[in-house]
Amino acid sequence: MVNQGLTMKRKYFEKIEYLKSRHCRAMIMLLCFFFIFTISAPRALANIDIGAIMHLFNITEKSNISGSSVNLQYPQAVNVDQKTEEIYTASQQRISIFNRNGFLLRSFPINISGPEDKKKVEALAVDSQGILYILRFKEACLHRFNQRARYLGQLKIEKPDGWSNLDLKSIAIDKEDRIFFLDQLNHACLCTDTQGKLQYFFPIQAGKKKKQSKYDDKSRLADISISRKGNIIISDNGKREIHIYDQKGRLLNAFGGSFGGIVKFSQLTGVTIDDQDRIYAVDTLCHSISIFNEQGNFLYQFGGFGVGDGWFSFPSDIAVQGQRIFVTDTNNHRIQVLESASKELLATLDEKGRRICQNSFTIRNEGRRRYIPQMYDEGLVMGRGRK
Repeated sequence: MVNQGLTMKRKYFEKIEYLKSRHCRAMIMLLCFFFIFTISAPRALANIDIGAIMHLFNITEKSNISGSSVNLQYPQAVNVDQKTEEIYTASQQRISIFNRNGFLLRSFPINISGPEDKKKVEALAVDSQGILYILRFKEACLHRFNQRARYLGQLKIEKPDGWSNLDLKSIAIDKEDRIFFLDQLNHACLCTDTQGKLQYFFPIQAGKKKKQSKYDDKSRLADISISRKGNIIISDNGKREIHIYDQKGRLLNAFGGSFGGIVKFSQLTGVTIDDQDRIYAVDTLCHSISIFNEQGNFLYQFGGFGVGDGWFSFPSDIAVQGQRIFVTDTNNHRIQVLESASKELLATLDEKGRRICQNSFTIRNEGRRRYIPQMYDEGLVMGRGRK
């Protein structure tokens, strides 16, 4: 009996010690939390904002189309629907569409037959009806898709009299849904309606550059954009210049060049204009974006080579919508979204989905503070430094 009493007493004290242990306290807290959650869950779930949770954890919204997945390997083109604010990107042979908050809506391959070297998407644009126009490499026609990624067929472009062929380079659509092209073969700009019927065309002039360079090549047209006034902005990589024409094809201004001035373009590619008539030009080899007013006066520049937020690796295209700038950071496999006034990085679109950048103007990297983006104002370096 004595031994049995001692055994019971020892078991009692062992239970007391177990209840005092950290493991047991954790189990009790977990059970209490589970009990409280089961009671309050119905009321709590009714008030949960799923969008806020997605924003907090940066979860990519899935498309309603089965088999949809994003692929942003080497993005080449970007465009924004000014009405819906949807973001269209082209990467190799795939189109990805994001909503204004950066969540993936749909992504689909360009399953159009043709030579392998012509399947790469060269440029894209969206009209007021939401029809997507895609230009592939070295083709003389456009391919059309609706908002649900359904292929609507080719749009054949009417050639001017006497022209044997076309070599289209870039697309732009104005507010009247007229489509503008750059033709490298004939070194001209063409304007058609949405049925491909020719409205007018004009040759690209030599600009104002006097001194010639061994890199000059009249057939190296790069990109085209249309201002609110209807003026046509063209980037000419052969002349390292930006040209501004009116709707009658008269040259209004030309600036840039490889010689003289604050900015010397190395490889001029994408160009666009915002609602304040500021012109944004992409310099791929300098990994930077230069901004000018409509008179061609240099305002500032941002970017630089790198893999961090606000830095670029061979950017190729640019689009502006409201206060946001969209840049195809090609070799970093992403689209960077920046605020137009401060040039702070707002978000990054990549294969992992939408990544929100908090306090992105100053980032820390291996214990060093690095200020981004790199900005210039009238030739003086501002906002760049390291500690």
